[in-house]
Amino acid sequence: MTKWSLSNVTPRASYLMACVLYFNHNKLEPEDGEGVISTAIVVLIMAFLAVGMWIAFKALMGQTTTTISSQVSQLGQ
Repeated sequence: MTKWSLSNVTPRASYLMACVLYFNHNKLEPEDGEGVISTAIVVLIMAFLAVGMWIAFKALMGQTTTTISSQVSQLGQ
């Protein structure tokens, strides 16, 4: 039976840790920057939606203002 000591465990643990870090690093490399790209796409989509909503709001309020003005002028007659 082998007696476990710090000098006996340390080289094995450091080797195992180096292997785990090496293999995990190689798997994660192709996905670098994915969060930044996804965030940029979402920001562009939200900007286009906001512009579309602003145009619809201005058209609706313009039409509403015209209708209200004509109704108020009819009340005064």
